[in-house]
Amino acid sequence: MNTLPHRFAHILTLSLISGGLTISTSAPSHASTLSDFLTKLISAPSYGPFPNLLDNQPTPTDTCNLIDRSNTETANGNNIGVRNYGCVINNRNVVFSVSIPKLCETVSCGLIVDQHGATMNAEQENNGTHLREYGQQAMRYGASTPYIVIQPNMTDLIDQVTNKVDLVSVMGLPYSNELPALLAFVANAKTALHVDPKRVHFHGFSRGGFTASKVYCDPKTKGQFASMVGSGSFLGCAVDRPYMQFIGETDPNSLVAAGVAQRFHSSGANREVIIQDANWQVPTLKFMAGKPTLVGKQQHLRYTLDGHVLENVQHSGLAFPLAGHCLPYDGPAGWLVCPTNFDMGRKILNFFIQHPME
Repeated sequence: MNTLPHRFAHILTLSLISGGLTISTSAPSHASTLSDFLTKLISAPSYGPFPNLLDNQPTPTDTCNLIDRSNTETANGNNIGVRNYGCVINNRNVVFSVSIPKLCETVSCGLIVDQHGATMNAEQENNGTHLREYGQQAMRYGASTPYIVIQPNMTDLIDQVTNKVDLVSVMGLPYSNELPALLAFVANAKTALHVDPKRVHFHGFSRGGFTASKVYCDPKTKGQFASMVGSGSFLGCAVDRPYMQFIGETDPNSLVAAGVAQRFHSSGANREVIIQDANWQVPTLKFMAGKPTLVGKQQHLRYTLDGHVLENVQHSGLAFPLAGHCLPYDGPAGWLVCPTNFDMGRKILNFFIQHPME
């Protein structure tokens, strides 16, 4: 598939900041003043108005050699935390936030990778997907065991450990500089945490969604995950295993994502309506915490052909600053998290439960 449309859409969201950074690195005589300004600008709090692009990661508490299988639940077991593993691979500092339910100390649990988008870290990603919590509670929804959840954190422009500018990865759509580290860490986790090999899954949002597509489509990596989900993005190859797309109606990638589903339908796939809200393209004005809020609605369709499955969830959620390019959540808005009448994390969990490795 031609990558120009989605490459353009992605570059547009970061071009001003990365362009300014390029100027600062190419004009030494003015670098000090401009560099100070840019550092203040891109290291501002991530909830805006400007995103944090300066090594937006937590402090690691463990080394990259994942060997500790003990759970990360709180003492009363009502909440689940994370353990942060710091890795420097391919000259990039990556911290992986890992949540481990208590039962996974003694049984082989499933594993979910939840890859954030640009300008985000694992905490912000989980504010939209809540996959840590859903992984912990998965047996309530029909899973045989809970799920361990790995959520990467990644430098977007400047790595404070290696002091490297990462424009190649920023402009490259999938996390090209992080992918080797991610796949190596997941492989280690599968062994060290005694993961059920038939229940290893991947979700990615925005640039992470294009990473999901890359892994799904690459013959070298396509068999590593039982089923995959991309949000704020679209699938870049033919459907030959379970895949799910989430896309906002005002997302720049929405037309291409709809085209992926339409082509699969045109090839003979059966189309089934799971949920279709009335006038779903238009959000509803509601009051949340005493504030007027636009709450998005949904159209959830399933396409099947010869045992292959594509689920397509379109929604009318909106979030600052990229409108429908957001993580739909049945709750308050956040950075790239948009209020909707459904929770994407629950849908993702259900999809993974329904589609283990055959």
